[in-house]
Amino acid sequence: MIWRGPLLSNTIKQSWYDIILDKIDFMSIDMSPGTSDIPSTAFQSLPIDGIIVVTSPSELSSLIVSKAVNMANKMNIPIIELIENRVYLKSPDNQKEYRIFSESHIDEIVKKYNLNILAKEYL
Repeated sequence: MIWRGPLLSNTIKQSWYDIILDKIDFMSIDMSPGTSDIPSTAFQSLPIDGIIVVTSPSELSSLIVSKAVNMANKMNIPIIELIENRVYLKSPDNQKEYRIFSESHIDEIVKKYNLNILAKEYL
């Protein structure tokens, strides 16, 4: 089954509004990357104080993150910070770092959108 458009949007809204949540200080919602139905519905219908954007070291990921950041900015959703995941693999033998995915583009994203880096995670 593939859910898209109104069905997916209504499911997200129903899941949020049918749950009774009292006095929540912090909630994490893991969403698909980019500007698909899930993030746009969440941004428009949930009370979001800010988002943390997670990326990985690849040119494609940088493009997707740029689109998501632009959408958040247009919808006045504050971006709290940026995390880069899978930056490198650290060898347990000699602690040497191996960049097995691609070169990092996080510095370009940070500079372009004036964001802060929360963490660079390795495998």
